[in-house]
Order: sequence, then structure tokens, then C-alpha cells
Amino acid sequence: MIGPITAMRVALFTDTFYPQINGVARTVERTAFMLIERGYDVTVVTASADAKETYQHGEYHYNVLIIPSLPTGVYKGERIALPFFATLSALKQNPPDLIHTHTPFGVGLVALRAAKELQVPLVGTHHTFFDHYLDHIKLNFGFMQRITWRYTAWYYNHCDIVLSPTQSLLDTMQSAGLRSSTMLVANPTDTRYFTAPSAAQKEAAKKSLHISGPVVLYLGRLSYEKSVDQALHAFAKLLKAQSDAFLVVAGDGPERERLEELAHALAIEDSVMFTGFVSGEKLIEALQASDVCLSASKSENMPLAILEALASGLPVVAVRSLGMSELVKDGVSGYLVDPDDTSALAARVGTLLSDEKLRTQFSEEAMRRAKRYDPSVVAEELLRAYEAAKKSSE
Repeated sequence: MIGPITAMRVALFTDTFYPQINGVARTVERTAFMLIERGYDVTVVTASADAKETYQHGEYHYNVLIIPSLPTGVYKGERIALPFFATLSALKQNPPDLIHTHTPFGVGLVALRAAKELQVPLVGTHHTFFDHYLDHIKLNFGFMQRITWRYTAWYYNHCDIVLSPTQSLLDTMQSAGLRSSTMLVANPTDTRYFTAPSAAQKEAAKKSLHISGPVVLYLGRLSYEKSVDQALHAFAKLLKAQSDAFLVVAGDGPERERLEELAHALAIEDSVMFTGFVSGEKLIEALQASDVCLSASKSENMPLAILEALASGLPVVAVRSLGMSELVKDGVSGYLVDPDDTSALAARVGTLLSDEKLRTQFSEEAMRRAKRYDPSVVAEELLRAYEAAKKSSE
């Protein structure tokens, strides 16, 4: 195991953080936990209006520095940080030895300034294909997609090293002009917490949800870029061949009402359960009750929901697009189909539900592949990146 580098204090900069619920916020929190476990003093710098100045989560304790911000008006809870550089005076009271930025917006701009003024290494992680989210702000045009990627490359070119969970995202950034050194560092998922259930646990979980037949799970945000509507259409086709199947939609978001209306229009509402956002034991229950995980999204990089499904022994049926192709091994831990092909999605889910031996084989492979995303493995990758950034900045 790589121990703490000479720099013992790390500041994590992010525009979104707990108690906000999204992949970046959860990944930053898990990164803080990994670092604290290895002896690092961690400060999180964020714009989250609901964040506390200090957090105590079990044995994990870290400080939070909150930058002034305004609501975005796009997503509930999401905010635009004001690049209020006077905030740096608070950071200077206990200056970090390394800065790790996770978003290129207002808080990210403060990270650039802080790294320059404090003369410390700057590590940047890029998490998302931002161009897939432009529709939220009514700017989904070709020229805006180009501007988005150029800005992203400009921002991360200020970093000593740039990290991404997938090669597909790094390739896209490099095509847009990224010149900084890069490394792959996966998103972590706790494979001690997420694990395959016993037969008794699965039966108990289904009973708790009042489900008796095979369960298909969608886990994640209910938003247009996730193409959950296509998952519903695929499930409607599956029901024609397997009428006792049940779809659990675990998540929340701006599309929930429209998706519930779609389930009614497809006449499948009696076979679909919208749980809303789930976490903790409720999340484990949903995973344990399920037999197959389904995603129709074409915009994924390395979604934590899919990592948690794999770690829980769920074969994944998903779209062959972007980072998903690096997560799911087609025909081994799940199936990948062409984008927008709901018939293929339905057929692949049906294959797995009707063949218990194949499903068990895929389940075992899913868990095996998920071990590479355990925090103990990811922490080693991250600390190697920190070492590289330190050497690069010397």
C-alpha cells in the first residue's frame, strides 16, 4: 500500500457535495473517506448551501469550506458558485499541500487560483460528458457542444495531472485539446457493503417489496439524458413474453412524473414500482430483490449505480455507449446493445431472466469485475496520481 506522500493535507474542490445526491458528490465524499483512512487531513471546498462546516461520519472527520453561491434554477439543490477569491484567506489558515479539483465551474476556478497562490500541485478529475446535459439549460446546439469541450480542455490544461474513470472520456478531452498528463482512476464502490445476497436474503427482499416474480431494476437519476423512457418501453415489450416480471425504478429526478404517465400509457403501471430516491438499507433491499439491472442511457461515464449493481451480483443489460462499454463485458457480465434499440434490450433481459444458470454465471463475473472498483484498489491508483502530480510540479 502506498502511504501518505509528504503532503499530508489535501483540499477537494467540488461545485456539488453532500447532502446533494449525484455521482460527483458521492464520489468526492468517498474520496475523502479513502484519504482519511490513509492518514490524510482533508478539507472539502464546495458551494453546497446545506453543507456543514465539519462532518463526522463514523471514523471519518473532515472540514468543509463553503463558497458563496446562487441557485442554478436547473436542478433542485444545484448552485452556481461565485468565484469569491477572498475565500482563499480561510484556506490559507491551514493550507493544503495538494489540491484536487472535481468540477471546472465556480468552485473549480477558485481551485485554479488557490493552487497558483499556494504553489501546490493541482490534480483534476473530470467525471462527465457535459455536452449530454446541455438540454437542461436549453443550449443543446452543436456550437455549444464545441464550446463546452474547449472550455473543459482549457480548464484541465491548468492541472499537473488529469484523472478520469474511463478512457473514452479522456479520449474525448484530448480530442478537444487536453494536453496535460492523464491517468485512469476509477470511481470507488464498497464491495464489502454491496455484495450478492443469499437465496434467503433475496426472498426476504422481494417479500418486503411485495414482489414474487423476477425483478428488473433501474437505478439512478430520473432525467432525460438517462433515457429511462426507453427502459420503460423495453420492459413493456418484455412483459409480452414474461408477464410475471416486475420493474423497480429506484431513483428520483425531474422526469419522474412524465415517466409515471408513460408507464400508465403503456399499460404497465401494475408491473412497475417507482420507489423515489433510495439509500442505505432501502438501496440494499432494492438490489437484493433484483435479478437484472437495466439501463438505456447513452450518456454514462462510470455511474456509481452500475458499479453497485455489479458488486451486488446483478448482470447488467445496457447500451453500448461511452464509458458503459468499459464497465460491462458483453456476454460475460451482462449484455450491451445498440443505442435506442428497445427490442434488443427486452430480448437480452428476457434471456437472462429465463436462464438461471446463465444468470448465475454472469452474476459471478459481475462481482469479480467489481472488485477492481473497491476503495482499497482505487486508493492506490489515486495516491499514485498524487505522487505523479507532486513530481510534475517540482
